[in-house]
Amino acid sequence: MKPSICVTAILLGLYSLFLAYGPRPSTLSMQSQWQDNNQIVEAYFRKEMHAPVVFVGSSLSRRLRFDDPACAYNMALGGDSSLTGLAAILRSSHLPKKVFIEINVPDRPANTGLVETADSFYKKLAPIFYTENMPVNLLYSFLAAPHKKDLNQQISEPLRLEGVALQLKDYGNLIPEDDLRAEIAFFSTAINALEKRGIEVVLYELPISRELRETPKERQIKTAFSEQFPRNKLITARDMGIDVASTDGLHMSENEAREVSTWLRQSYASACP
Repeated sequence: MKPSICVTAILLGLYSLFLAYGPRPSTLSMQSQWQDNNQIVEAYFRKEMHAPVVFVGSSLSRRLRFDDPACAYNMALGGDSSLTGLAAILRSSHLPKKVFIEINVPDRPANTGLVETADSFYKKLAPIFYTENMPVNLLYSFLAAPHKKDLNQQISEPLRLEGVALQLKDYGNLIPEDDLRAEIAFFSTAINALEKRGIEVVLYELPISRELRETPKERQIKTAFSEQFPRNKLITARDMGIDVASTDGLHMSENEAREVSTWLRQSYASACP
């Protein structure tokens, strides 16, 4: 055996021992959104497929925090839509009792490459190949400063309004009908596949800032899902009755997300052990 191979094997063995018996950071912090998403989907495939409830969505849902992680797993992904999380569930053998699908961001395709990478052979081979255990990411997690402040305290009202103004330009326009129809078809295929497995599907709309409510895009999305999926329960922002200022028009502050998370629990509590 070549010396270089022996050295590599020894180093991998030592690093595996460190991962098994060494200290762990209290909070995982990835260096990029892609790595963060990869870690979330990886965790689903290797340890979260026992959760009776799964939430899938975009960065809007990423801020939801549930007090009972053994019951509800949040597979919302920044920069992606619910379709990516749905692709992960359908790739697995998991049979959750309920799947909650965020509808706020329907116009992004499923990131199947991310799902395939997260469920690759190497990720199943050993913990040293997990994204969170990459040496640079592990060091970054140890060194990252803990997050303390509510996001609303970090963003001034002028900056919030600047973000709202940018979102208004988008929400003042409709999604091209052909594009929306194509994405809704993907949702329909995924929902039908879940229901064939005996999984209950619930659609939900997260509240956004008052400035963006009842805009053309917001109404278009809600109407499209309610018309396409009349048999599925649709929880609207109006049903929640929670007034949201947001940090940028779309993303809730931590306190707002906590309030919405608490409200949503009544919709899935019956599925918890």
